[in-house]
Amino acid sequence: MASRSDVKKVHLAAHFPGVNNTTVWSDPAAGSHIEFSSFVKLARTAERAKFDFFFLAEGLRLREQRGQIHDLDVVGRPDTFTVLAALAAVTERIGLSGTINSTFNEPFEVARQFASLDHLSAGRAAWNVVTSWDAFTGENFRRGGFLPEESRYERAKEFLREWSEFAAKGETPQLSLLRLGNDHTSGTAPGKLTPFALNADNDQAVGMLVEAISHSKFWSTTAIFIIEDDAQNGPDHVDSHRAPAFVISPYTRRGIVDSSMYNQTGLLHTIEALLGIRPMTQFDASATVMFGSFLTHPDSRPWSSLAPQTSLTDRNPANGPGSQQSARLDFSDADQADDDTLNDILWRAIRGGTPPAPVTSVFGK
Repeated sequence: MASRSDVKKVHLAAHFPGVNNTTVWSDPAAGSHIEFSSFVKLARTAERAKFDFFFLAEGLRLREQRGQIHDLDVVGRPDTFTVLAALAAVTERIGLSGTINSTFNEPFEVARQFASLDHLSAGRAAWNVVTSWDAFTGENFRRGGFLPEESRYERAKEFLREWSEFAAKGETPQLSLLRLGNDHTSGTAPGKLTPFALNADNDQAVGMLVEAISHSKFWSTTAIFIIEDDAQNGPDHVDSHRAPAFVISPYTRRGIVDSSMYNQTGLLHTIEALLGIRPMTQFDASATVMFGSFLTHPDSRPWSSLAPQTSLTDRNPANGPGSQQSARLDFSDADQADDDTLNDILWRAIRGGTPPAPVTSVFGK
């Protein structure tokens, strides 16, 4: 005979199914499938029966039956969070659990909604986390099954959204960091956007940011520093360690190229100096501040972005230069692909011929 401690506990849930072709109630006595009174009746009945939680499933996909698309799952029932929040007010002990899709909802928004539900219900909220793997589910969402690489400007648009909120409040963070990674490209991998398209995409995103910020009320006290993620140790025609850097501000000297010897730690030291904070290490402390790029009197004219002159939608052909090599590289995140191989592929695809050997900088010896 099993001891009392050996007996496993069974957790009981009252499942209120979604509205679709297999769960629509045919018995008139069952009541409405979407009226709030039906949710209240089931939740309270489950609570009296000592059930652990009340559970709402979620259906996001457009379902197909006999060649016909129907949307009962999507529009046939009130929103899960709304229903559970309302049930929190008419129940006392039963848990309130909902299926919320993590693929098509933003993490911050879901976290805030569940935190609100947990607060309103005095700690009774629970989340059944699911993901969606198929693009068919994504027919209700602009980005389809997953967020594709060519969802252009999304990072820039998110930054602009937050910037608009800062403007409305009249305050902004002292330092904001933004990474735009499309200029790493996908090499010449078949079917992927071309290196030209991806770099043009990055350039347009930069233009959007500069235009928005320079037209805002924060422009007079803002400086934008833009630097390449890394020089990829690539075959620059002068030196393999060079990388472009841009400083954009009302106090920037316009129409000039500052050829002073700066490096990445010098750019960091410049930012620290503007913010009035101490250098973090001996490297940035000893680096040259970019004084030569600034004026003592501001030129507050705003900037306007230009429309790209390069197609943003061109894709690599199936059998282009380096296509098979590119297909084997890891482009899942920045700097996962072998840099020498990628440099070689991009040079041949864009310039043609054999890449010149990188020249080692005298400062790097």
